[in-house]
Order: sequence, then structure tokens, then C-alpha cells
Amino acid sequence: MKKMKNKKRNEFVKQRLWRYAKGESKSLSIGLFLSVMRTALEIIGPMIIGYILNNYIKLDMDIRDFMAIAKLLLLYLVIYVLCGLFSNLALISFEQAANKISFSVQKDVYKHVTKLPISYFDNLPAGNIVSRITNDTNRLKTMFRLILADMTTSGIIIIFIYGMILVVSF
Repeated sequence: MKKMKNKKRNEFVKQRLWRYAKGESKSLSIGLFLSVMRTALEIIGPMIIGYILNNYIKLDMDIRDFMAIAKLLLLYLVIYVLCGLFSNLALISFEQAANKISFSVQKDVYKHVTKLPISYFDNLPAGNIVSRITNDTNRLKTMFRLILADMTTSGIIIIFIYGMILVVSF
């Protein structure tokens, strides 16, 4: 009986969180796109180094080989600068979404608390409700900011690595 109640409650919470997240789909989508771009560039970087090692590093190198290596290393630098830029922009996008979601939740909780009867507050310690609202919404904000960003990035990395394994194998 208790399991069924917890399952229903968890489903209700998921639906509510999904509704809040859909309200910030633009920021979350931008963060996801930037995470995909960053991950793709992070995987291209080692491919450039592998290409240099396989095609240009040899005993009888001439000036053309050094120039080609310099150009590829410059490309490598540009790729990692873009990785850093995309990474920071993705974090900013996820942060904006998390702040807006947290604000929406706090606003809805505040509306609900103001509708409760005065007798509800008689049995509670003075700052318990405010502390609970603040801490829980901050945890929710952390979930959207960090966990969601890390989960999407990890998932994207796994997909790209499998893709690269398939490309390199054939």
C-alpha cells in the first residue's frame, strides 16, 4: 500500500517538474545544443593529434611537415577554445533555466502557503516552513543546474564515443 502511494507521489512530482522544465525549454534546449557542440569538438581534438602522429611525425621531416603540424595544432587550439566557450555558455544557459524554474516553484509554493489556514501554522516552529521552502527549491535548482547538465553531457559523450568507435573501426 505504501509503495503504491509513493509511486503515485513520485509520478506526480515528475509530472510537475516536467511542467516546470517545459516552461524553460528554450534555455534547456540551448544548453543541450551547446553541450552537443562542445562534446563533438572535444572528440575531434584527439583525432587531430592522432592524425598528426600517424601522418606527419617521421624521421625525415621537412619544413612542409612542420608547417602542416603547426596549422593542425592551431586548429587544435581553436577547437579547445571553442570547447571552453561552449562549455561556459551551456552552463550559463542551464543556470538561467534553473533559476527561472526555482523562482516559479517558489512562487507557486508561496501562493499555496498563503492559502493555508492560520491553524496550520500553530503547530510548526517559527522558521520551519520558510527554511523548508528555501532549502528544497535550492536543491531543485542545483538538480537542474548541475545534475541535468552533467547527465546530458555524459549521455552525449557516450553517444559520440560509440559513433567514433564505429567510424574508426570501418
